[in-house]
Amino acid sequence: MAGGAFIGKLGEFFGSAASAGVSNVVDSVGETIDRFVHTGEEKAEASLAKKELELKFKQMEQDLRVAYMNDRQGARAMYAHDSVSQKVLTVIFTVGFFALTGFLLGLLFKAIEIELSSFTSLFIGSVFGAFATIMTQIVSFYFGSSQTGENQAEKMTDAFNKASNGGE
Repeated sequence: MAGGAFIGKLGEFFGSAASAGVSNVVDSVGETIDRFVHTGEEKAEASLAKKELELKFKQMEQDLRVAYMNDRQGARAMYAHDSVSQKVLTVIFTVGFFALTGFLLGLLFKAIEIELSSFTSLFIGSVFGAFATIMTQIVSFYFGSSQTGENQAEKMTDAFNKASNGGE
């Protein structure tokens, strides 16, 4: 799960960088065309080159998003055929998270009267932070946005097809 999370974050980073970069590069190309190209034929040729560049950047962005979605799907497929140990660890971490949360709530509302040293308090806080991070990954894995991702991929494919057909 850690490798998939890294690949996912990497895909998100490059996807957002590509989105920002595409508009900047295409705008820059458009400004250059306006500044240096003067004849009608040259402008038409340059405009065509600009549209081709836009399409190439959009294709790169779509490829990154598809790779990200394939990675997420691969993680779910791996889970379906994985050993019992991963499922057992998920249950252990989930139960541990809620048990520790209950303990901390008990301390907060004075239902549990225990005097904790500062080291113990910091240690419990660190363990709780680790559990919270793990729970985020577990919840994302089980209840993640694969349907939202499919919808986004479908919208991107439609937009790409529309752009490649000249906006039809």
